[in-house]
Amino acid sequence: MPLLAQDANASSIQVLRHGSTEDVAYSATAGSTSALTNGVYRVVASSDCHFTLLGTATTSDAYLPAGAVEFVRVVDDDVISFVQNASAGTAFVTEML
Repeated sequence: MPLLAQDANASSIQVLRHGSTEDVAYSATAGSTSALTNGVYRVVASSDCHFTLLGTATTSDAYLPAGAVEFVRVVDDDVISFVQNASAGTAFVTEML
């Protein structure tokens, strides 16, 4: 029996399950997660925003449209920082196991 899930054609596909989620409020002032552990995280936001894993987010960082899902790889003690594009919102950062 295969360890990976399979699609309709019996081809293996990699899947992860959801772990805990951290909500991060942001506005014109950046908001950040707490220190994260090594792994993959699913990121989605309620309004258009910018994010980074390299310090405090600015509008020059990666753009994340509202409702778009992004997966990011982090190493121990990284934080993800968010700042609004035009309006405040909440980012949801879910650990993938």
